[in-house]
Amino acid sequence: LMNNLPGMAYRCRNDPHWTMLFVSDGVKELLGYEPEDLIGNSRVAYNDLILPSYHTQIWNAWQEVLKDKRTLTLEYEVRTASGEIKWVWEQGNGVYDENGELRFLEGLIMDITELKKTEAALRRREQDLEVTLQSIGDAVITTDTHGRITRMNPIAERLTGWSSEEAQGRPLNDVFRIISTITRQV
Repeated sequence: LMNNLPGMAYRCRNDPHWTMLFVSDGVKELLGYEPEDLIGNSRVAYNDLILPSYHTQIWNAWQEVLKDKRTLTLEYEVRTASGEIKWVWEQGNGVYDENGELRFLEGLIMDITELKKTEAALRRREQDLEVTLQSIGDAVITTDTHGRITRMNPIAERLTGWSSEEAQGRPLNDVFRIISTITRQV
């Protein structure tokens, strides 16, 4: 079961090093280490693989969810054995004894690097589209698949008398009625 998980399953202590008690074989593909390299911090502590800018955020997030016995979900960057930087998604929980005392943390850490690259590319495309939309000399109105307005450039705003926010969700046919009224007045 553990070998079929997409990523690294773990059990660790709630300490500043995230001292691993168990690490699945998925650590090899994810981080480039053998499980025994991380268990007991024998070769490297998991915290040493997390980029330093995330240390405080991760520690605080864990302590906060442990107070209420909730599930932790985080995204952060790690450095692999080869020096590559990867984005990971982590989900985990505290494991408690019969007295409600925290024994250890368990969870799953997965590589989301490609997802993060895709999100960044989409943001760049969105920014490029916005620049293009704002600089076109004609009225431009975009719609969803149901013909409802999703965005307008400044010329379309002047033509309709609506701000982009006011137009959002309106049927495109409303614009045609405005244009029809304007052309009849001319």
